[in-house]
Amino acid sequence: MRKWLPAVLIVTAFIVSALLLPRLPELVEPKLDALLPFSTTTAEPASRWWLAFALPAAALCVWLLFVALTTRRGFALQRRMLGRWAPAHTVEPEAIERFRSTYDLVITLVIAFLLVFHLAVLGLAAGGPSWIARALALLVGLGLAVMGNVLPRTRPNPIMGLRTSRTLHDPLLWARLHRLFGGLLVAAGVVVMLLAWFAVRYALLACVVGILASCLIVLIVLIRTPHARARTGAAALLLFLLGFMG
Repeated sequence: MRKWLPAVLIVTAFIVSALLLPRLPELVEPKLDALLPFSTTTAEPASRWWLAFALPAAALCVWLLFVALTTRRGFALQRRMLGRWAPAHTVEPEAIERFRSTYDLVITLVIAFLLVFHLAVLGLAAGGPSWIARALALLVGLGLAVMGNVLPRTRPNPIMGLRTSRTLHDPLLWARLHRLFGGLLVAAGVVVMLLAWFAVRYALLACVVGILASCLIVLIVLIRTPHARARTGAAALLLFLLGFMG
């Protein structure tokens, strides 16, 4: 059931967006001042159709990408991309099956983050109460902490995590780096939740800074590891960021 939970969330978001659509003016100026420490009143108005359905459509594409990567053709593509420096057992379907429940949970968290942000912005644009911003920040912080908690359960694989030649060859190094990364994300999530109560306009900014700082710290530790070779390609880095945004 967890495997299909992102699809349920996406369908729900489309339905809620369709219900809120009549309450939006033809052109909507995104109201993000409650979510950010700077003014967004100069933002260009957007079509209500774009505001209502762009992010759910993006979430659908992200989910379909993750699903496609676990198909036979998806693994064949990854073997061509990573096969020169990744161990054979890490680019086979069994690599995902070793932590399938965690893999599905991470994908669900990524999709949930996109959709919660979308529904919060949509609710504010439709004239909803101001507490929506605080609820969004709390949920984002909670999601980040949950992400950090499950991160150490991942195993060497070609789709999710810090995939370099060194980490894919060394399960112990993989486990150490992902425990570190997970701990950093949990700390960032706690900070975001605290800011949601005391300084909500800084919460989302703290989320972005926390994720980027966590990535930077882990990469520095990896680079300083003896004989580590951080040969992560652009496509793998993109999936890495997509896999751990939440």
